[in-house]
Amino acid sequence: MNEVPFYTHVAKNINGKFLYEEIITSINSILDTTVGLDWASAQHRFALQELFSEYLSMLHERGKIDRWQVICDQSNNISQENKKGLYRLTITYVHHNCFNATEIRYVISNNIDIFFP
Repeated sequence: MNEVPFYTHVAKNINGKFLYEEIITSINSILDTTVGLDWASAQHRFALQELFSEYLSMLHERGKIDRWQVICDQSNNISQENKKGLYRLTITYVHHNCFNATEIRYVISNNIDIFFP
């Protein structure tokens, strides 16, 4: 459990490429420093969810996004997948003055075999 997690993501409805790249770079950087995070722990996932929400709040204060949501709890994590060591993180935000929400879905695991069986 002392390894950096493996992850991949997909995104849809990207309204601003530069903002999207900024967010992805920051999220990936945070994920890359989560050595020892127990993804099976609801408390650890909640803490990470709060950290990402604070980051998006900062972007809101700078006038870059209007709304956001970070989900990494039982609502988007299926227990059968969790038992295999697979976890989901969903980040949704609305770029300032846009109607569409950009959604970024991460799949995260400490086990690389999940991605490359």
